[in-house]
Amino acid sequence: MQMSKYCRTFAACMRHFAIFLLLFFSLSLSAQTAAKANTLFEKGHYTEADEAYAALLKRAPSNHLYNYRYARCLQEQGEYKEALKYFAKSGNKYSLRYFFEGECYYHLWMTSEAVNAYNEYIKEAPHNDRMEYINRRIAISNTRQRYLKRVQDISITDSVILPKKDFLEAYRLSHTAGEIKDDGNGLVSYCNQRGDRCIYTATENGEQVLVNKYKLLDSWSHPDTLGETINFTSRQNYPYYMSDGITLYFAACDTLGMGGWDIYITRYNSATNTFTTPENIGYPFNSESNDYMYVIDEEKQVGYFATDRFCTGDSVCVYQFLLQDLPSYISSSDIDTLSLYARLIKYHTAEKPVITAENEPQPEDTQAVEEEEQYRLVISPDRVYTSDSDFVSQEALSLYKQYLAVLAQWQQQKEELDSLREAYRSAQPQQRKQLAADIRDKEQKEAESALEVRTLLNSVRQTEMKAVAG
Repeated sequence: MQMSKYCRTFAACMRHFAIFLLLFFSLSLSAQTAAKANTLFEKGHYTEADEAYAALLKRAPSNHLYNYRYARCLQEQGEYKEALKYFAKSGNKYSLRYFFEGECYYHLWMTSEAVNAYNEYIKEAPHNDRMEYINRRIAISNTRQRYLKRVQDISITDSVILPKKDFLEAYRLSHTAGEIKDDGNGLVSYCNQRGDRCIYTATENGEQVLVNKYKLLDSWSHPDTLGETINFTSRQNYPYYMSDGITLYFAACDTLGMGGWDIYITRYNSATNTFTTPENIGYPFNSESNDYMYVIDEEKQVGYFATDRFCTGDSVCVYQFLLQDLPSYISSSDIDTLSLYARLIKYHTAEKPVITAENEPQPEDTQAVEEEEQYRLVISPDRVYTSDSDFVSQEALSLYKQYLAVLAQWQQQKEELDSLREAYRSAQPQQRKQLAADIRDKEQKEAESALEVRTLLNSVRQTEMKAVAG
């Protein structure tokens, strides 16, 4: 009897000891995982730290530090929407949480939420070394909120990437549109069709200002520096007058604008000899990068503008777009959709480039040409190719074949990206992480293909025109 009692007591002790060992090793393992996660995080290895904190959260889903660090890992990897969920779970212990929430909302173009989060951080940490940065973020968010209400819906007909010093070569204007010139130092001038009015950029007291002058009988008038309404910053450039002689487009490097050079519009009032207050022309023409040289060619019914938002090094992309009788705007209240069109990541394209009657090729047998037409490629305003036999340069033809292959690949990537984004919207939380990674990878490849498409098309034209010139 006593032996049986002793055995039961011993068995109970062993069970308690086993439970103790299990708890000990579990706590030890947890401590090791936490230490590993912290080390990875502090070294900036966010992908690996992400996995470690995810494992820790399975054991302690309410732990504020784990939620905060996991959210930071997601934020650093660009998974902003998912990061916001875990920032919310991290509580109010970490004041930096509000700053990084602001960053997430900023990248998601959720403007009012970004401003609220940044202001909450300022309230929690009024004396911090991020104030200049935060104030700029708040200013940009407020600007976005204002201009996202009217994102213009444009149709791109062409785009060309050029070195910045040569970007005006992409502006192939009709005679009625006037003439644009660069002085060799980046300062641009514009003269109207009649050649009796010129507006140009000059340097005065270390500032770049816009100056008018008029043709007299045998000479030009004294240069007239436009007033502070137009020259409202220390740097103005890239002027262009519409044919009405009233509407003026120009670019200004405005610290209160969207960022870098922004395009503005103003109108001349002959009754008062003054200009109206310049207005930023908004999205998608302007961005946080440099945007400038907005030109309208009414005869060809196209417009141009230059931007370096998708370019590397000292290059710039010049877009050509169709004119509209009245501006139309993106009809959507979805922030994701609006931001894509605003950033020119998504846009409509014209079915074919606009060719005016002046430039239209006039074949003798139109029906025969239509039957042989393989494609429609605009090499220059007066040179449109419709088959391989039109090429003078075999090298240009080879480049064009490469262009078509990359173009097809790019279009397929865009379709796949749209499908992934659609899948992400309806996916379960556990599926979204992998989908987000796939989307980021596809976005990178799509952006690379887009750049390659523009570069190849530019190379086709340059190579062919060089051969044509002999």
